[in-house]
Amino acid sequence: MSITRQVDDKLIDSIYGIVFGEARWDTFLTELNGLLPGAGTSLFYHDAARAEGSSQFHINMDQSWIDTYTRYYCRLNPWISGLDRTPTGLGAIGEDFISYAELSKTEFFNDFWHRHEGHGAVGMAILREGSRSFNLSITTTRWTDPNESRACAALLTRIGPHLRRAFIAVESGGRQKSHSEINGRLFDAIGVGVLLLNSERRLVSTSGFGEAVLEQGTGVWLSPLGTLHLADKEADDCLTLMLRHGEEAERQQTVLTEGRKITLLKLEKSHQPRFFERPVVAILIEPKQRPAELSDEKLRNDFGLTQAEIRVVRALVSGGSVAGLAAETSRSRETIRSQVRSVYMKTGARKQVELLRLIQFGERPAETPGE
Repeated sequence: MSITRQVDDKLIDSIYGIVFGEARWDTFLTELNGLLPGAGTSLFYHDAARAEGSSQFHINMDQSWIDTYTRYYCRLNPWISGLDRTPTGLGAIGEDFISYAELSKTEFFNDFWHRHEGHGAVGMAILREGSRSFNLSITTTRWTDPNESRACAALLTRIGPHLRRAFIAVESGGRQKSHSEINGRLFDAIGVGVLLLNSERRLVSTSGFGEAVLEQGTGVWLSPLGTLHLADKEADDCLTLMLRHGEEAERQQTVLTEGRKITLLKLEKSHQPRFFERPVVAILIEPKQRPAELSDEKLRNDFGLTQAEIRVVRALVSGGSVAGLAAETSRSRETIRSQVRSVYMKTGARKQVELLRLIQFGERPAETPGE
C-alpha cells in the first residue's frame, strides 16, 4: 500500500481546519478511516492511574461497542501499556506491543475485540498529561494487509505534530474561543509563530510570537506597502503559487532560513474561517534547532530543585494542574502550591510559558529592568 503526498496534505488540511474552527473531528476521522477496509477510527483517552478510558470521537464504531469498552474492557486493553511506553507522535501497530498469538489468548480479544470483528489495531499517543493519555486508534480486520497497517502507522507519525497542535486547541476550548485567543494560547505556548495571509500577501491574523518574529525581520518581513515576504527565494516563490486562485502548487513546504524553520500550509477553501473571502496560507515559524529538554540532573545542579519540585515542574510543563498533581501524589493543594512558588523563585520564571520554554528548550527567562 502506498499513501501519496496528496493523502497527507488532505489530512493536514483537515487538522488545521479544526484548529481554525472550520472543520470537525469527524471529518478528519472519516478521511483517515477510508484508508483501511472495514476499519473503525477513534480518538480516545486512557487514564492508567484510574484504570479508565473512553472514546471522545469515533467513526464506524457502534455506540454499544464504545459503551462496553468504557464500562469494562478499557481496563484490559493489552495495547495500552505498550502505547504508554511509546513516544508521543510515533505511529505503531498492535503487534509492536503484543504478538497476535498472545493477543488471541486474552479475555479482551476473545470476549470483546474479536466479537466485534476486530483483528488488530494501528495507533498513536497524541498527548500525555500525567497518567492520562489522548490517543488515536484505527481498528483492523482479519482482511487487513499487514503492509497497509504499517503504512498507516507511518502516516500517523508524519501527521503527529499537526495533530498534537490541534488537540491542544480543542482541549483549551479552541472552537469556543476567538481566533486570536487560539493563536496566543496554542502556538505561542509551544514556541511557534503563526501568520495568516490573504491572497494579496496581507496579514489577516498573527499570534504574539509571530508579531515578534516580524519585528525582528529575520527570515520574514513586511514591506512598506504591508505585503509579507520570505527571505528564502524558493519559499517566497512557493508562497506566490499558493496564493493564486486555481494554481497548482505544493500544499505544504518547509524551509530552513536564517536560523528558523518556516512551514507554509495552503488551506482548503472549505476549511477557511468564514471571514476569509479568498484562499489563504498559514505560515508557521519556529526555531530551526532547539536545545534538548533539560534533564533532572541539570535541574538539580543548575537551579537546586528538589526531586519533589522537579516532579511539579514536569507536571506543569505537560499541562497538569495543582489539583491534579495533589490528587496524584496524595499531597495537599497547599503543599503543591508551595512547591510551585519555590520552583518559580529558583528558576526565575514568572509564568508557566516561561517555565515551559526553560525546561523544554533550555531558554532562560529574560531579566526585567532592575533585576
